[in-house]
Amino acid sequence: MEVGYSLPFGAQRGEERGALFGNVAGGWQVLSWLQPELELNYEHTYTTSSAGGSDVLAVTGGFVVPFGEERLISVGMQYATWGRRLEQSASGIAILKWTL
Repeated sequence: MEVGYSLPFGAQRGEERGALFGNVAGGWQVLSWLQPELELNYEHTYTTSSAGGSDVLAVTGGFVVPFGEERLISVGMQYATWGRRLEQSASGIAILKWTL
């Protein structure tokens, strides 16, 4: 599970003022190096426009591949299933993480 807030900086941010997000995931360890996972994702964006921000509820399916004690790779597909002011879309995700 994770909860966070991203805040854009600089002149290129336009009307964007940040995004609040939360993810809940579940998975299982099939092999020591392969962990399938399913996530439910929510994001609310804040803007200064009169139309307001947007809300997105998405589902992500993918795999976590740990290697070593401190690194992992996550790959998957995310599909936006519901939203307000949203264009439904699918996107691929690839993440490389190091822990300290």
